[in-house]
Amino acid sequence: MNLLNTLRFEALHILRSTYKIIAILLFILVAVYGLHNGYSLYEERNNEIATIKETSQNLPNDALKWYETGQKGPEERPWVDVTTPFWAMWYANHQVIDAPSLLMTYSIGQAEQFAYYKRVSMWSTAYDKDLTAEISNPERVAIGSLDFSFVWLFLMPLLLIVLTYSIHGLERDLGFTKLLSVQEPNRKSWVAKRFIAIGVFCSLLLVILVVIPALLGGYLGSHSGTILLLTAYKFLYLAFWILLLAIISYFGKGQTDIALKMVGLWLVLTIVLPGLVHQFATLKQPPGFMMEYINAQREDREEIFDKELDSVKKIVFEAYPALRESKFAITDSLINQPARNGMYRTALNLHMNKVVNEILANHQSRNQLIRKTYFINPVMAFQNRINAIVETDFDTNQEYRKKIQDAATKINEQLLIDEWNAVQVDENHFRNYLNLLKEE
Repeated sequence: MNLLNTLRFEALHILRSTYKIIAILLFILVAVYGLHNGYSLYEERNNEIATIKETSQNLPNDALKWYETGQKGPEERPWVDVTTPFWAMWYANHQVIDAPSLLMTYSIGQAEQFAYYKRVSMWSTAYDKDLTAEISNPERVAIGSLDFSFVWLFLMPLLLIVLTYSIHGLERDLGFTKLLSVQEPNRKSWVAKRFIAIGVFCSLLLVILVVIPALLGGYLGSHSGTILLLTAYKFLYLAFWILLLAIISYFGKGQTDIALKMVGLWLVLTIVLPGLVHQFATLKQPPGFMMEYINAQREDREEIFDKELDSVKKIVFEAYPALRESKFAITDSLINQPARNGMYRTALNLHMNKVVNEILANHQSRNQLIRKTYFINPVMAFQNRINAIVETDFDTNQEYRKKIQDAATKINEQLLIDEWNAVQVDENHFRNYLNLLKEE
């Protein structure tokens, strides 16, 4: 029986099996629901970002009006003076936003639990409290959202089991193996062709589920390369399961034996091994519960603020040697309070940079350890790779946090330079503040 006839035979076999049709329909229904979840999250974030960008202009617009009228700030807040660098920078109201990827439709990944926007000021860090999302269901966070990627990685193997457990097992149960040997001398080839046929059907289903949302969303052309790569990994994952299940089917002793072994394999690969790897990583590199950051925010901050100005100046001048040519560095006795405050604030920012970099390095080390287990933990390997492709993985969020830390450092650098040169901020200089974080 050639492959074309096998495809026809398997199609008829599926159509005549009510439970297989129901399994396919349920799978499609859950997959569509997962795609809907992904697109809904993308739309929700885009709408929220649009609102944030609109409302974030209120403070800068107020400041621009004050510059035009010669006013220094709101009448009800007489301590505000936008001609000083500190308050001008504050009213610049800088926002750092992690724009969602269109391909979030296919895989929400860990993005749902991560913050994606933040107002960055001179006091901001990469691990501020407003960057911590509420976790109402830790178990759901651990396994991921019900998105299309979850459906394909965890539920598609179950669909394959439903469609294939009878292959070779039914013939053994009915005692048709001798008759089968007469019709198909090469039993390995016969089993392989039947599994390939099922693989072809599932591949067509994958293409439909991937292409239709891209067509409806209008991003098939603009993201064709990424979609192709994403689909290739899903094809590879399908082939991985087809191969494993075909081996079980060939050596199985009947439908019950084959079904139990297939389900057991699914449990091991999707639940047991990921759990063991998680426990191994936890034992090998226990989580620090952000103690370095907490200590830096509490104890180290007070220690820095209690230091003498000269010792703080030494730290900051080593980091920014050009500051030695500033106005107050030359006329040391004339240092005003904003310049003093800027020195302590910058010293704290430098210290927090070191702490954040250590935390990022620890996370990266832990991730590298987990990546080394991919050869025995293939499901998580595929899941993490797919999330990386669509930019919804942990590493993408870490890059966003690093971007926040860099933005805070950039704000502090500019603010320190202007404070130590006793700059009087006018409208043109304020507009430079507005453009400070814009990418070139």
